[in-house]
Amino acid sequence: RPDIRVLDRAVAPISPNPTPTTPIAAVLVMTLLALLLGPAALERMDPFIRSGPDIVEGLGAQILGVLPRIRPGDAENKASHERAVEALHLLRQNLTMALHGQSGLSFAISSPSTGEGKSVTAANLAFAFAEIGRDVLLMDADTRHGRLHEAVGGESEPGLTDVLLEGCSLSDAIQETPLDGVELLATGSLVSNGPELLGHAAFEAHLSRLRTQYDVVIVDCPALEHGSDAVLTGISTGAVVMVLRYGRTRKEQAAQTMDWLSRFPVRLAGAVFNDVPRGEARAIRPTALPVSKLPVHSAN
Repeated sequence: RPDIRVLDRAVAPISPNPTPTTPIAAVLVMTLLALLLGPAALERMDPFIRSGPDIVEGLGAQILGVLPRIRPGDAENKASHERAVEALHLLRQNLTMALHGQSGLSFAISSPSTGEGKSVTAANLAFAFAEIGRDVLLMDADTRHGRLHEAVGGESEPGLTDVLLEGCSLSDAIQETPLDGVELLATGSLVSNGPELLGHAAFEAHLSRLRTQYDVVIVDCPALEHGSDAVLTGISTGAVVMVLRYGRTRKEQAAQTMDWLSRFPVRLAGAVFNDVPRGEARAIRPTALPVSKLPVHSAN
């Protein structure tokens, strides 16, 4: 089998993260605050997630993996590539431990907002599982804007929506990818009624069948800011993995997302901390709880 590959440099944001020039007065104010309040107080004032405690204590989520930032040129840097691959191996191991007890391994991947790297994380995880001999299916459940096929060199159609709406067979819709052991069920024809499709019994029936055919089923979902698609898929797969991006994911939005998620009978397997600077990544230790100890919330 081919060696694992890191698909790209963490993730290219869909919209630029604002980094305006900081006025000198603002720098002086921040310096004064740092002297008076200390770094801990400044960290609490930072609106973005930048540390392990922001996730574990602030959101109550386990950290399954920490994926380092890869800068332009790092693809040719052996040490940087090895760090990225090692991080994926650890994520694969922790995710397997967290979901131990499932018959087969299936989970949905989402994020609070767009541009946090969930699709690339899904594809890299598929490659990581295939590397150890697992038969993996990547499924794109973003029925409005699905682009997972671009990450793995596939076609957008036929796909999931064609199976659910047009009677296309799974065997005709599932594609091979360049990597042995990974197959793709792309989005298919783009539609706007994703929640209705993903909440239908037909989707769950197809998913149940696929779970018997593959060792690992990874479902890439829209960001939770776009609706309930990831919740419905997480209920069907058995778990949701949340991707949070260093310096991009807002604490408040992530907390609101977790609170909203807790209102449904869906299991949060944990978080993947993505695009973390190398120095910060070394200081953050992933954690993983076995499935029997993960919180499951019932809708009332």
